[in-house]
Amino acid sequence: MPETDRWSGHLEYLKVAVTLATATLAVAAAVYSDGDKIPRDNSKYALLASAGFVALALFASLLAFAALANRLALMGGAAPPDPAPGTGRITRTCGASFIFLGLAGFCLGVFFWMRTFSDEPVNAPLQAIEASQSLVTKKSKQPGELVTLSKFETAADKFNLTFNLTPGSKTVLVVFDPKTKSVVSLSEQP
Repeated sequence: MPETDRWSGHLEYLKVAVTLATATLAVAAAVYSDGDKIPRDNSKYALLASAGFVALALFASLLAFAALANRLALMGGAAPPDPAPGTGRITRTCGASFIFLGLAGFCLGVFFWMRTFSDEPVNAPLQAIEASQSLVTKKSKQPGELVTLSKFETAADKFNLTFNLTPGSKTVLVVFDPKTKSVVSLSEQP
């Protein structure tokens, strides 16, 4: 049996592992590049652990790729005597890659479980906007005044919303607590 046929299963696995790990790291980078997307509860640690295990799986897969390519290049497709020297490195790094992918999948499952049963409201920003806008509209001194959201920020565990009132040039600052689902403070600025 040619050497390339003996290692084709490993080669196919490594191609899939590198593709999967690279795509997952890209998703993790997209989540962690925007502070508003990072969960505020402890599930963020499960997500971070998953990204770490995926990075380790990618590293192990690339090492296995290099060892396998080196082996196939040196052998030139000829079948070596069994046991072939250097095969342990290839199988160990492929195995490590598989274990790291399994651990990443486990951590991702823990993340989904934690997010599913989290106390953090999923639609907290939308609830904050609707409740704050309703309160600002009620407190408006002129009937028919248009209330528009101009700024939404997350500060610690509160939301800071800025509304513009037209006609006129008033600005209303609202601090909203997503845990209690209530407005903490409301202040007008001319």
